[in-house]
Amino acid sequence: MIWARSRSVSDTSGASDLPVAAAVQPAFVLSGERAGSTLLRWLLDAHPEVASPGELRLGRLAYDLYVTLSRTSTVNEEDRVQATLREVRGALDRILTPYARARGRRVWCEKTPENLLYLEALANAYPDARYVCLHRDWRDVVNSCLEISREGFMDELAAYARRRPDNLVEAMAESWADKTTKLLEFEHRNPSLCRRVRYEDLVRNPGEVLPDVFEFLGVARESDVVGRAFSMVHDGGGGDFKIHATSGVGVDRIGAGANVRMERLSTSLRARVSSLSRRLGYAS
Repeated sequence: MIWARSRSVSDTSGASDLPVAAAVQPAFVLSGERAGSTLLRWLLDAHPEVASPGELRLGRLAYDLYVTLSRTSTVNEEDRVQATLREVRGALDRILTPYARARGRRVWCEKTPENLLYLEALANAYPDARYVCLHRDWRDVVNSCLEISREGFMDELAAYARRRPDNLVEAMAESWADKTTKLLEFEHRNPSLCRRVRYEDLVRNPGEVLPDVFEFLGVARESDVVGRAFSMVHDGGGGDFKIHATSGVGVDRIGAGANVRMERLSTSLRARVSSLSRRLGYAS
């Protein structure tokens, strides 16, 4: 879907403050579905130095660009990989750098849950990026996935539902486990580039969690972005549509999946979910 971009006046008020030659730094929010990434995106976008657009599917774009450019390259095979990666990075920068500069921001931060499928492509194109890794308790994720899927499953969840139409709790738990595993493995391989955030900590203490995230992204430790996040107009494109009916950060969704029972999972998946939960500091 082609989406129009809309901004409030306050969004562009700092556009003239950023020098044309200023470097614009890349960042990503990585998460599975229904983990709170749209909320985090709005909060980041409210920082005066961070531009966080709607879902751009940059991971898929980076991968597809690499395939196309490498297969049409005239560079000798020995140098082709690095030359192609430079072309991919240049093409993406030509999209994101003007976007951030137009808003007077010096960091752009993109979030698309599907990016988890293309982590290698992203890391190769952006070895200098910062990655905010967002996690959420598996029960609440499963509950949210089932709630949002009453009229059909989003593409990212449909394959899991097709495999286990007789047990959708297990299907959504398997999705959570697969994506959490990918995220934890990426964190383990790139510890200096990643900052872990738990949804529960974010909504309970945004004034404590967000300044640390901002410092990690290399911008000022703003602590008062919550009110701004829900009063400004954000660029559209994907994400949780229910956030538009939200007026602030709340803890009401913590524990919403309390009735999701571990007993619905197979023995092997139960062990896997329990292990991942413990690693993240959740009750298993």
